[in-house]
Amino acid sequence: MTPDELVRAFGTAIDARQASLLVGAGLSRGAGFPLWEDLVDGAAVQVGVPRLDDFPLWAQYVEDAPGGAAILIDEVVRRIASVEPVPMQNHRLMVKLPISDFWTTNYDAMIETVDSALDVVEHDEALVLRRAGDRRLYKMHGSIPYGVTTPVGGRDQLVITRNDYERYAEATHPRLWRLLQAQFLTSSFLFVGFSFDDPNFGEIFKMIRRAITDGPLMPHYALMKRPDDDDGHFAARTRDLEQAGINVVEIPDYNEITSLLGRLVARTLPMRLLVSGSARSPNQPTWTTGTYPTVATPDDLNELATAMGAALAAADVPGLLAAGDVGARVGYSYLQALDAYDPARFVLLRRRDDERDLTPPSRRLGEIRLAETEPSQLRDRAFDSVRCVLLLGGGRGTLDEVRRARAAGMSVVPLAVSGGAAEQVWTEMRSDLPNHAIGQQPVPVDLFDQLAADRTTAIPAAVRLVALGLFLQ
Repeated sequence: MTPDELVRAFGTAIDARQASLLVGAGLSRGAGFPLWEDLVDGAAVQVGVPRLDDFPLWAQYVEDAPGGAAILIDEVVRRIASVEPVPMQNHRLMVKLPISDFWTTNYDAMIETVDSALDVVEHDEALVLRRAGDRRLYKMHGSIPYGVTTPVGGRDQLVITRNDYERYAEATHPRLWRLLQAQFLTSSFLFVGFSFDDPNFGEIFKMIRRAITDGPLMPHYALMKRPDDDDGHFAARTRDLEQAGINVVEIPDYNEITSLLGRLVARTLPMRLLVSGSARSPNQPTWTTGTYPTVATPDDLNELATAMGAALAAADVPGLLAAGDVGARVGYSYLQALDAYDPARFVLLRRRDDERDLTPPSRRLGEIRLAETEPSQLRDRAFDSVRCVLLLGGGRGTLDEVRRARAAGMSVVPLAVSGGAAEQVWTEMRSDLPNHAIGQQPVPVDLFDQLAADRTTAIPAAVRLVALGLFLQ
């Protein structure tokens, strides 16, 4: 499976609320936490147990040695608890995904440090003590927060030795095991931060095989890097995983994880369109050197915005967000053209101020949200809740929104016939169209060219490109 196919397939599962994430140690690579072999090696040296490639069995031999049980647990807790959790970009991206259930085999507190609102399940009994919150983090192998001296819930909740894995389902973690089994059969999982030689992944894969029943399987996905010294085992292991419904996405290096998570975040933002732009008169100064692009008059732009809103309603675009006059005009037309008025489908962002009355636009249609006081902060707030940006006219502020949208991985649809910034952005994109994307797919040249045609041609083309940008097609 290719990365592009993963983004489309797992993004669809997230939209359907049938997605979970299972995180391994690789996601914290470079954060200062010891690797599995380092955790066991310190205790193994103290009790005189030689190294084994089977890490759970190696840990078992260490624990079984005279005095080894106390030495092993003390070593593991000391090494993990001494590293302050400073989340990395991967952790910040993953918690932005609209997923309700996160699972991890890691002992550290990196994920919950990013999002303190997560309902963290640190041991089996906690499943009967759920607190308020619609998103959960299951620490399926135990938890060792920063600065502690014992694992949360005691030694039995920590999974490290062969016996720990064998007793997991029936003795120490029966609730977590059954919940994991149920979710594996009803949700698509994305495995992130694991390798084929990761003992946690190997043991989880054994559990998955036991969970498989007759009938169709949910598709699952795993990001994997081919070993530098691969001798053909990668392809064989990949086929083995695919038989259990796990599609392997080969990545060239671990930095690709950050890129893919970023694409998934952009793909799964709320299914709403941001309408950006403003009306400018021909005698206003340019914002760039050279000739100012064609400028639509305010009246022409208002008519265009009204027609655009009606076309978006006819196409049943799920929702709109705007912050300026032109966007408001599109939104008002969109609401009034819907078969049934639904104010939640159009949100008008307004800057907070001390005035009692709203400055224009201030019609009592849709929802009005007062947020921030600076234009740049208002734009940042907008980009947290949209997937695609439609440009009509506009000036410097619109160009700034384009820059921010592209940095966030969003699609940009410039309605060139509206002039202003929209025409300038269209011209720049058209000169290098193969290096741009809408909906994380190549831009259809014929539709893109129609954005610069007459109004009756440009508006339907914009609607179709918006649908691509919202991942409706």
